[in-house]
Amino acid sequence: MGTNGTYNFSKTATLVAEYAHTWTPEDGSGTGVHAEFKQKNEKLDTRIYFGRTDATFDNPNAMLNKGSGESGANITYAIRKQLHLHFELVRSEASDTGAAQTSAYGTVQVDLNKAFQFEFGYRHAGVINTTSLCSAPTHPLPHYTGTTNGTTPNYSSPASHHRQFSADVG
Repeated sequence: MGTNGTYNFSKTATLVAEYAHTWTPEDGSGTGVHAEFKQKNEKLDTRIYFGRTDATFDNPNAMLNKGSGESGANITYAIRKQLHLHFELVRSEASDTGAAQTSAYGTVQVDLNKAFQFEFGYRHAGVINTTSLCSAPTHPLPHYTGTTNGTTPNYSSPASHHRQFSADVG
């Protein structure tokens, strides 16, 4: 059982919201929600989304598995026809374990001609593996892997620089 709705702010901007409820003898009742905003015009291409399901939500056709959540933003801004700024933020989590993964990505894209594109960017990713997001330690480094059960946590900086060269031949 579920419902969804769409609201068109304009020809270029849309909001979609969905709610679903499932029941199985094995898992009982579960709910899932999803909302997404999209806008695309000559200068801006935006997608912002949020989705979450209970650990007992059981719908094999759903975008998210049982007990998971994902939110993010994907934004591209055209400074001019051949020059774009692109940003992407994503957070994925498992609600049953509290494990979460986050990433951020930003690039400057330059179209040299129809066949060649130059891209320079920065990517950052982090993982939290814990039974509760609230119990994750606060530490100045951006990345934590380990446990909170008395063992020594491992800290590292997952930051990386990303350079990509791609050519479409056609």
